[in-house]
Amino acid sequence: MSGPNVCIMAGNHGMDVNGVPMVNQATTTKGIRIGNDVWVGCNVAILDGISIGDGAIIGAGSVVRQSVEPFAIYAGNPARKIRVR
Repeated sequence: MSGPNVCIMAGNHGMDVNGVPMVNQATTTKGIRIGNDVWVGCNVAILDGISIGDGAIIGAGSVVRQSVEPFAIYAGNPARKIRVR
């Protein structure tokens, strides 16, 4: 289940070479895994390389920069574990 305006960003752009526009630099893709029975609130951003465990809840407006364990509730920017359900 997800609210509106959720951004799932399964890639990242390069920015290491000065003098070369970022759009022309190498990109990386690690992928994202979202488990079963997950609730993602509105306006959440999930960054590349993240795994969200089964039954997890992500609070509205969160930026998920680390993997989320099963049945945990995360919220904030960056998203932090609030408790386990």
